[in-house]
Amino acid sequence: MRALFGFLVICGFFLLAGCNESKGTGRETAEDDGARFVKWAKDNHTLLNSIPITDGNSDLETIFKDADKYRVIALSEGFHNCSEMMQLHHRMIRYLVEEHGFNTVVTESGLPESRLAFDYVQNRPVSGNPWEEGINKMYAHWEEGRALIQWMKEYNGAHDNQLAYYGIDIGGFYQNWKAPLGTIFSYLEGIDPDYAEMQKTKWEPWLDILSKDARVRYLNELTQEDRDRLAVMLEQLATYFEEKKDQLLQKSSELEYQWAKQSTVAMVQAENYYRNYKSQRNGTRKYVGLNGREIAMADNIKWVLSHRKDAKIIVINHVVHNKTQTQHQEGLYGIFTPMGEILKQELKDSLFT
Repeated sequence: MRALFGFLVICGFFLLAGCNESKGTGRETAEDDGARFVKWAKDNHTLLNSIPITDGNSDLETIFKDADKYRVIALSEGFHNCSEMMQLHHRMIRYLVEEHGFNTVVTESGLPESRLAFDYVQNRPVSGNPWEEGINKMYAHWEEGRALIQWMKEYNGAHDNQLAYYGIDIGGFYQNWKAPLGTIFSYLEGIDPDYAEMQKTKWEPWLDILSKDARVRYLNELTQEDRDRLAVMLEQLATYFEEKKDQLLQKSSELEYQWAKQSTVAMVQAENYYRNYKSQRNGTRKYVGLNGREIAMADNIKWVLSHRKDAKIIVINHVVHNKTQTQHQEGLYGIFTPMGEILKQELKDSLFT
């Protein structure tokens, strides 16, 4: 009961879209605004039947009554590493899959690394540990986070592998560039071995540096010339996938090509994010820094929609990423354009946050 009471606050997340804009006198205080919101919330809230999976879903039927209209539904979380939040997401995702035909789950994990989780959920051979190497630890280290992915795998076993799982964040996240670039080189070894060997040789000294604490070491140990060289190397690799698409597709499947290409894009996104992380303009952060991840996540969701034509996506992401309006955030974030706003511009009414 205590957990249920604590999570009633989620009604604000689901029902804010129904608020009417008040025509004030201009003299209202924050206290007045707060009182109006509390009254509106009491009049319009939806009481959750349960946090974990339950047979009664009348509450979810109310919350997601228009779910069939949407191609992307974004579920926010106020903070990571929360047992009840993961249980609630699991319950909502299962309902959206079984009752509304959603078939894709994406989370705040590195895209190249998430290939392990993608294969695991789709009952494909897996050449690594999806929990340790394929999913951000804020999901994989929790029993409740692993339970969702395990359920997806089991559901796929009985439903012709309809469900897919992707990370949509920058490659290597904050830690390790060696693993994601290794998956790209492995793909190239079977398609264009000479080019693969040349790339591996070129990258070897850089991966010794960026295989641990990649963001910190990029910022603290690399010169500007080093960073420029890395940016050029990544752009050249991404251009290779665009220019050689026809030849690569003659020797590999569309799925393998798409994963290798977008994994390369995700590494370009990572370098761009690191490069702009501390950018300032007149002492104030302006549309840079952390916004690099927002652009990356929005672009990677659009990639999923483009190559998985029937995708109906459920996004699990921190609330700051799912917001649909540029705003000033305290401290680290500064002036911040969230992933949700970037997606909203593209998807318009087919996005529900």
